[in-house]
Amino acid sequence: MTTAGGRQTVAYLVRCALPAGRTLVKKDQIGVSHSFSGKIGLAPQWENAACDTNCQELISSCMMAHVNTTGRNVKLWMVSTSATIGWGTTLDYPYQEGSFFGNIFVSPPQAYYCNGSDVDAAVVAGRIGANQINAPYKNPFPGQGFCRNSCTASTGNARHVDIDGNTVSDGFTACKGFKNIITTYRDFDPASNQKICNRKSGLCLDVVGKSTASGAASHQTAYAGQLNQKFGIAHFQSPYPGFMPWYAICNRNGGKCLAVPTWNTFASGDFPVKLVTLDAGTNSDTDIWASQHWQFRPTGEGYYQISTVAGWLSVKGASTASGASIITRDSYAGQSDQQWTIQMTD
Repeated sequence: MTTAGGRQTVAYLVRCALPAGRTLVKKDQIGVSHSFSGKIGLAPQWENAACDTNCQELISSCMMAHVNTTGRNVKLWMVSTSATIGWGTTLDYPYQEGSFFGNIFVSPPQAYYCNGSDVDAAVVAGRIGANQINAPYKNPFPGQGFCRNSCTASTGNARHVDIDGNTVSDGFTACKGFKNIITTYRDFDPASNQKICNRKSGLCLDVVGKSTASGAASHQTAYAGQLNQKFGIAHFQSPYPGFMPWYAICNRNGGKCLAVPTWNTFASGDFPVKLVTLDAGTNSDTDIWASQHWQFRPTGEGYYQISTVAGWLSVKGASTASGASIITRDSYAGQSDQQWTIQMTD
């Protein structure tokens, strides 16, 4: 209670332990009162009674799951054996980030995490997968440290269909002897700027001439931190059912979004990717509307396939030259010019 950092720790402890509507008031070293509000309610007994091992482990997992070493506030989805959180996933948070477990109330603290299946997807600064600095936990497992290789997976109703169409576990029921595990899912942060760069060339998605006009073409250039090289990625109303969410990719320089305006349902081949005004579904040209929707499929190597109904985002001619046009190709062959990094930037 004597420092701002200490009070923030208490705030997360109370948030995890007490339910919404409960408030804890504590005084600091100079007698100033501070109020801390409950939210999740994993261990309401913590307020007035003993907190046993299960209680300590649940609060520990929850507090670790909230850690962002940059101090950035990012929304997450959590699943757990705890009935208070429960199982069940959502397309709003499609990427399994990791799992947290241990007991930070013992000496020395036992603070652990392991990597989720999508730890290299939708990476957020300050979270696991982002080369965290001074993180309070460690991965105790060998190799890539995936939870799926070392933990007991949830079964029965605690399973879902993932973005590849496979039935997989929501989370885990035991890791390294601990049974109060919290698994987190994340998504792209719509408020963040992203740079989208090609695996083959190392060059990044850009708008020709820094244009903000509808119909402006896209190409690849060396990243220089300019607004026309930065994009926002946000959920977009799905035009089709399925197991993967759809997104709009919008340029930070003017706000127009990527689409394939010359594509139509009966066409095939390569089509230029251009800027258009984002359409909420009222556009009389349903082909343009549909081509504004994009999906991201992680390759498992830190890259993505990026696709729309018109095809897969690619570089024309698989070129490595600066200024080469960005297109959609109507087939995916696993070529490196069809794979992209997406990295949060300033």
